[in-house]
Amino acid sequence: MLGAMPKATACPTILIAALALVGSLPAAERGPTDEEIRAAVQHHLAACVEDRRWFHQHPELGNQEQATAARVAAALEALGLQVERGVGVTGVLGLLDTGRPGPTVAIRADLDGLPVLEPPDSGNPVISENAGVMHACGHDIHMACGLGAARVLSDLKAKLRGKVLFVFQPAEEGVSPDEEKALALATGSDRVGADRLVNDEKVLERHGVDAIFGLHGFPDLRAGIVGLMPEYALASADSFEIVIQGRSAHAGQSPWLGSDVLHIAAGAVLDLHALPARQTDPRHPKVVSVSMLDCSDGRTNILCRSAKLSGTVRTLRPEDKRDLRIKIENVLDAAVKARDPQAGRCQAGDPPDRLCWSIESYDDYGPAVHQNVELLSWSGAVLRGALGADRVIDIPPSLGAEDFAYYCEKVPCAFFSLATAPEGGSGGLHTPRYAPSEEAIPVGVQTLATVAARYLNRP
Repeated sequence: MLGAMPKATACPTILIAALALVGSLPAAERGPTDEEIRAAVQHHLAACVEDRRWFHQHPELGNQEQATAARVAAALEALGLQVERGVGVTGVLGLLDTGRPGPTVAIRADLDGLPVLEPPDSGNPVISENAGVMHACGHDIHMACGLGAARVLSDLKAKLRGKVLFVFQPAEEGVSPDEEKALALATGSDRVGADRLVNDEKVLERHGVDAIFGLHGFPDLRAGIVGLMPEYALASADSFEIVIQGRSAHAGQSPWLGSDVLHIAAGAVLDLHALPARQTDPRHPKVVSVSMLDCSDGRTNILCRSAKLSGTVRTLRPEDKRDLRIKIENVLDAAVKARDPQAGRCQAGDPPDRLCWSIESYDDYGPAVHQNVELLSWSGAVLRGALGADRVIDIPPSLGAEDFAYYCEKVPCAFFSLATAPEGGSGGLHTPRYAPSEEAIPVGVQTLATVAARYLNRP
């Protein structure tokens, strides 16, 4: 390598020629500069903050986001985008077509709030006017960033090629089981949120999307930072309801005559919680949590006949997701057999007092968010150049779940953590005191607009 150094004298000439060539390219080939994107973000910042506050004041639950969707659609139509309403029940699509050949990139934001009662002193600049519903997961910020990116990229349309599909998705938080059943009766499918858009309505296929980007508020870092999670970024989430049933008995006079299913269930809880660390490789993050134990058919002097355990399983790797389901069944079987070797899984026709276990439900919220390694690496380099190396950091994966994962199963994806903590900190996600800093909004808008613009104009 040292021997090649004398030839370096030719480099300035080559560099000057290359720069001259770049300068002669049409604007749509060069793409907007970081400074132009930043200026457009600042130009639209007041409108983005106004959007965020309106969304925060008027939150709506999954598949009920009628007013939210109407505001989003009106904003996209005002930009001259091709707008499609009622996607995936209440979702909105906005298509920015530059009229020049190129790739199609998608930007996703979510519409729905949570069934959380916001207190008057939550710390947000405005408070929810829909009692019992709150944007406690930051979807108001996500929508503001998505609309901001649409405004910025519309301003810079002459310097872009290809298309941008803005996906404003309903029901990221899901809906109730009863609402799922009603949806299935009405439409023939109980899929909701991203699952419905991707697998029922084929949104990505219909628009020929080549890659998709999204972001999520992250209250553990001071606003102004963007976090990059590894390849497997967020977990798949399964929820379960398990029943252990047997014989009741007098709790004080003759407890040995009963199955004591509460005692069995309590032991099963401990064994289930130990599964990730003791029966799987602990180097791969995963969680089994029993969050509720209901033994309410008993009394202070009556051993209950049945105990219901409810909880969640979080995994990053598909093989762990499959493996833990099997291991959960093994734990339950061992728990009842320790009390009675004849016990086991409940079967049709069992006597009502037979000691047995059953999995009443095991619902799959969705897969893990599996990012495309190449796109993730490319995005990190682009954002460090645009925002500054000190404002784009690597962070560990999260065992939170996101149905953005369904998009990632179909096309290359990258999903960013947008730091939202104000000075002094904020409450956590899904809590009544989640109060993200609005200083995060321009960072989120710039992030989405930059990666989309750079993707469209990649060599």
